[in-house]
This record gives sequence, C-alpha cells and structure tokens, in this order.
Amino acid sequence: MQPEMKRRLDPNSGGSGYDRTGDHTAWAAEMDVLFNADFTDPGSTVSDSFENGLTAIVTGEVDTSIPGTYTLTYNVSDSAGNAATEVQRTVHVVDQQGRSSP
Repeated sequence: MQPEMKRRLDPNSGGSGYDRTGDHTAWAAEMDVLFNADFTDPGSTVSDSFENGLTAIVTGEVDTSIPGTYTLTYNVSDSAGNAATEVQRTVHVVDQQGRSSP
C-alpha cells in the first residue's frame, strides 16, 4: 500500500487557472520488515486535479541490520508552491518472531 497525496483546486480561484490550495494527504502506513532482509520502499502516489507528474520526496532511512522502528516521511509541492501535509510510513525492523506486544 502506498501513501496517497491528493490535491484539489480552491473553489475561490474563480476558474482563473491559479492553483491556490495546499496539498491534501490521505493515507499513512505501517509495516514490518525482517531483520537483515532487503527493504524497498513501496513508494507513494500523488494526484493533483490541476497538475500532473508530481512526485513525492521521501526522507528517512531504514537499516534492516538494526532492529527497531524507522519513519519515512513523504511530502510534495506543486509548481505553485502549495505543499502537502506530510504523511509518514512507520517501518518496524523485526526478528523472525515479529514485534512483541506491549
């Protein structure tokens, strides 16, 4: 599953073609990855009703050689400078037993 970032036009733009709204985020994820396994970020999906071809910028890293919890943060801005609300994916690097319950 991918974080999805959605955009919409501001109804106050009056159809002038100016995109005045900020980006809207819709989803964040949590996943487990086995200790010492290869990790590939599943990525994200960005959609904007005004602009095509936007790609989220991802910050953060996952080191599967060290068990623990990692956070990847996704954000995007359009050409008008409207930034999305960040979404995050929490990645738990676990041993073969999986995460323990608190």
